[in-house]
Amino acid sequence: PGSRVEDFDRDGGVPRARVHLPSRVGGFGIRRHTGPAGGDSAYVGMLCLTLPQLLDANIQGASDVESRGFLNTLQPLLGAGSFDDSRRADRFDGFLRSGIPEARAFDDAWTRMRDAVVSLTSSFGGPAAQSVESGPLSRPAAAAGTRLSDRNQVVEYAKVQHALTSQVESAAAEAIHRRVGQMDPSNASRVSFACADRLSTQLSSSWPLHEVRFRNDEYDEAMATSLGLPSPAIRAGGHDGRALPAVGSLPRVLDAYGRQLLTHPRLVNIEGLRTRWHDDCQQVVHSTLQEAGFQPSMEVFGLFASIVPVNARLQVSSRFNQQHSQRHIVPDIVYSDPRCGGARRLLEVKTLGHTVAEHTAAALAQVGTRGAPRIRPVDRRAAKVGPEYVDHARTIDSALYAAGVPSPPAGAMGPAEQRLRSYDRIQPLVWGHLACGSDDLHQLARRTWQSSGAQTFPLSRAAQVRRVYPLWGLTAARARARASLAALAYVAGGQIRSGDIRTLQDASLQRHQRATSLAYRLAAGPAVVSLPLLSRG
Repeated sequence: PGSRVEDFDRDGGVPRARVHLPSRVGGFGIRRHTGPAGGDSAYVGMLCLTLPQLLDANIQGASDVESRGFLNTLQPLLGAGSFDDSRRADRFDGFLRSGIPEARAFDDAWTRMRDAVVSLTSSFGGPAAQSVESGPLSRPAAAAGTRLSDRNQVVEYAKVQHALTSQVESAAAEAIHRRVGQMDPSNASRVSFACADRLSTQLSSSWPLHEVRFRNDEYDEAMATSLGLPSPAIRAGGHDGRALPAVGSLPRVLDAYGRQLLTHPRLVNIEGLRTRWHDDCQQVVHSTLQEAGFQPSMEVFGLFASIVPVNARLQVSSRFNQQHSQRHIVPDIVYSDPRCGGARRLLEVKTLGHTVAEHTAAALAQVGTRGAPRIRPVDRRAAKVGPEYVDHARTIDSALYAAGVPSPPAGAMGPAEQRLRSYDRIQPLVWGHLACGSDDLHQLARRTWQSSGAQTFPLSRAAQVRRVYPLWGLTAARARARASLAALAYVAGGQIRSGDIRTLQDASLQRHQRATSLAYRLAAGPAVVSLPLLSRG
């Protein structure tokens, strides 16, 4: 709504085409009601379903069994016995020969679908002749809705419309993949397409939820970001190209997409803007795990306090504070997985802004063909979390040894690392700039099937699609949009200078440190300073 019509036609019309693709191939699931993948496939599918029910038909292999039709008076029009099992290869021949308007519309729809697949295949350099040699459109119109089995027998499709739509949409998706693969790797449309997943497309493919309500400007910003379009808020305020506080070699101007708003060091932590983004994502995961009966706990302070002797805690904490004054973070969530015997697991929630190097690498990895391996920035960031935890635990162990705690034999793990590894898994949940999620996030979403009341995961898939993915995807998109809009307010009009931003950051950091310090003391007991825990990057 906040983007211009011409924005959807940029980059060869990729944004507009993505809107109409299904979410499973990186689209937004707003299907057209007309055209080959819409009205044509629906019309043909409807007739393939209904016409065979109108006439009596003999079932092959059982001569004494006959399917009774309920409108046999149409035999002169459709052809007597057209829908017997032995006539599947030309079952609509009589109907097409009748010349009635419905038959002509049927034949025209079939031709348009075939032509669309051939045209889409030709657009990316594929062999047009081979594009309809397989799938439901490989058959003539008289045999619509049938296919050849492995034994070369003619069998019917269970869902004709679905099969037809899938073939047309697959050709369209392949054409877009090829077109996107020819763009510059830093192109916003290419980057957004390369990083898209089921979470990032929930903005349009899911029903509205009362738990996640958007303001108009928030929805506009979230949708534009997901499609790789310029920011409506930046355009409306004329902020494109506005100067930002200089930091080293970073860009000093705000681009049309607002990608610097949540990555620029002078803006990212103003008044805890990015922390709010993180906390919204953390809260929605926690509430879902709670509904699923996973017994989650947030911000578990004092997790390693018991491994430090009381008489050494002050010394260890003081030494660690001097070395890591800004890394005082606890695990975001600890939960029990009932499917794994109640194993305790640690969750670390991360948010990832737009990083040029990582997102360009993701776009380059998408070589322009469907099914190619993807290297998404959220998965790259997630891969670093486990080693960061281990390094942090070893740093704690070093502080313990310096405080007089006996060190273990050579090659053995220290007490902090042992405590860390006593947990079943460390799961990094990384939410990206485009509201996409890391692999662990999708795995966790699938594990919450128990909350639906289903006995097995396959039976709960529909509940997952209706509940968990929309809730998580919409929450992440709104949180990111809110943070961006709030950051933009600080640079709009130039009222916030470099020094003002630094002052706001310092004040926010001081409040955070005071709150964290108090929490450590409460977790470790009266008059005792607890040990800092794990780190957030």
